[in-house]
Amino acid sequence: RRQEKATQQMSQSPTTVSAQPGSGMRKDIQALRAVAVGAVVLYHLWPHALPGGFVGVDVFFVISGFLITSHLISRTPDTLVGLARFWAKRIQRLLPPVVVVVVAVLAVALVALPGSQWRDLAKHAISSTFYVQNWHLIRQATDYLSADAAPSALQHFWSLSVEEQYYIVWPLLIAAVALVVRHRSGRRSTDRLPAITLCIAIVVVASFVYGVISTYTSPAYAYFSTFTRMWELGLGSLLACVFPQLVVLLRRLPAVRVGLLWAGLVLIIVSCVQITSATPFPGWAALAPTVGTALVIAANGPPGALGLGRVLEPAPVQFVGNISYALYLWHWPIIILMPALLGRSLGFVDSVAVLALSILFATLSTFLIENPIRRSKRFSRRLRPAYLLAVGCSLVVVASSVVVTSAAAHQENAAKDLVAAQQQKAPDCFGAAAMVPSHNCPDQPLVTTPAYAKADIPPTLDPKCLNWPPFPALVTCSYGETTNPTKRIALVGNSHGAHWQPALEQIAKQNGWLVQTYVMAFCQPINWQPDEVGSIGDISGATLRARCASLATSVIDAISGQHFDIVVMSTLDRGQGPEVAEYQKSMNSWLDSGAKILVIRDTPSPGDPANPIPDCVAAHAADPSACAGTPATWIGYDALADAATQMQRPEVAVVDLNQYLCTADVCPAVIGGVIVYSDYNHMTATFNRSLAPYLQPALEQILGLENG
Repeated sequence: RRQEKATQQMSQSPTTVSAQPGSGMRKDIQALRAVAVGAVVLYHLWPHALPGGFVGVDVFFVISGFLITSHLISRTPDTLVGLARFWAKRIQRLLPPVVVVVVAVLAVALVALPGSQWRDLAKHAISSTFYVQNWHLIRQATDYLSADAAPSALQHFWSLSVEEQYYIVWPLLIAAVALVVRHRSGRRSTDRLPAITLCIAIVVVASFVYGVISTYTSPAYAYFSTFTRMWELGLGSLLACVFPQLVVLLRRLPAVRVGLLWAGLVLIIVSCVQITSATPFPGWAALAPTVGTALVIAANGPPGALGLGRVLEPAPVQFVGNISYALYLWHWPIIILMPALLGRSLGFVDSVAVLALSILFATLSTFLIENPIRRSKRFSRRLRPAYLLAVGCSLVVVASSVVVTSAAAHQENAAKDLVAAQQQKAPDCFGAAAMVPSHNCPDQPLVTTPAYAKADIPPTLDPKCLNWPPFPALVTCSYGETTNPTKRIALVGNSHGAHWQPALEQIAKQNGWLVQTYVMAFCQPINWQPDEVGSIGDISGATLRARCASLATSVIDAISGQHFDIVVMSTLDRGQGPEVAEYQKSMNSWLDSGAKILVIRDTPSPGDPANPIPDCVAAHAADPSACAGTPATWIGYDALADAATQMQRPEVAVVDLNQYLCTADVCPAVIGGVIVYSDYNHMTATFNRSLAPYLQPALEQILGLENG
């Protein structure tokens, strides 16, 4: 009876949180929202000033878990209509502002961002609107070509995706527990709470343990995954289950409530200051901001000066709390898009302007979109309008994304036609040929657009052909003459070996040869792996080293057993340690099998993930030379080439084609009208193919075919 009475008091008390301003809303929770969104926004604008501000997301998670579960306990949706009504409310409140932000970002992108970014942004728009952005980012983090991609203007939707997935699953979980309790005991609904509490506690413990383990074994997955973050929402849910008892217990203990409030605020503030991007997160570190948030909520706005009512309840703080959802939606796209619109990086004054603009847009969004739709009587009376709204919003985003993707495809197709025409019109000045002094080539018009260059990726950099984490099994691909080849070539290396496939394939087709690829991401074709290899995307450093060593053994053995005529090797490896000797061991294994070896010295590497060459060219279309580098900065030591040179054997040769990518002073971003790189270090397929005439003599020489 006491538990039932407490539950009734909670549902009727002014301490119950309401989404409606002025209807019994807990001002301390609104203040928490203001703190959370403020921390996130300040971190994004001035990360050095508040290095752990990103924990504001964790504060939001606990608040959401508490509010939603409080609602579900008081009105458990144990019928399909009840579930549909619950989800309809979420659609009505959350989706319209999302669609406005997403469509606005796509519209601005067509004007401000280079075409090379349109296709990726359209994918982010779809994943954000359908609340699967966190899984999209997990895939991207483990995608070799996307792991270091520039931040998307919509990537902050990952946390909203986690919450929305929680909103889908959580009522089902609570309804299922309630139905089981009813079926087994036939008791009244108030007896459901212990079973619900136990079930939530199990979920919290399991998710937390899984999250801690994943933080150290699969950091990218742990950061974005719903499964590793569920415990944070569950912590708020657990608090909601015991909150009625806490209200009764702490009613006459104001000093304890004050202590809880201050302890919680200290934990949140310390988290914002002490946690950094280098902290393994979420893991154990996430306990500080989440437990701190739970303590503040449990304190239930204690009275008195030490209860901080004068600090947390003033109108400006409550106003920020009221617009916190919209402010979170708008601030990140503005931060990302503003530099493109201004043509410069954000300075302090620019950042202040971004903050003001974010608050303005959030205010307009809240009072012109969110509140009117949320309070509409049409939606409160019937379910159909909410679901029609969801369908309509989804169609708007899908249509907008199709428009953006089609615009990118149009640019790419136009560039493809221009490439073919230019190759036929001026073959001696197309791509690498323009670097031949005797050709006397004038400056060539840009024939590969940035959008085309970004998509102009050799097929060997696709996961179907490139071995990459978690390296489940050795994968290879075949090109050229695959039935009765006159010569058999193995292409070996990491991704810088893979981007030589287009040139080799062109040569192979002309001569009836076979090219078999053995290329791998992050790993080298040697049994030794450097100790300093760090975590890559979703794979920890220790796991990566072990898997690279196993993969290298498979590659060495596979090539030795295939009796290739020649092994072509190229790799990005700037180290000067044991790999030289280890490369020689691998090469000796292949020499013993009767193969010859040609090492292609590594190509220049711009090496700035935040500034992909296609995007740079798009930003400096009038003067692509602004994107160029120098041989001193772009060409580094090549341990593989050094190993081959030191062997001094006639069956081993080294070819250096960097004279077609750099002069003595400069490494251009555009050569012969062709953008050289598809990202920040891999050659485009078009440019690599233009190197085929200069690679072929080296192949013929080592194969003894130079005289025909």
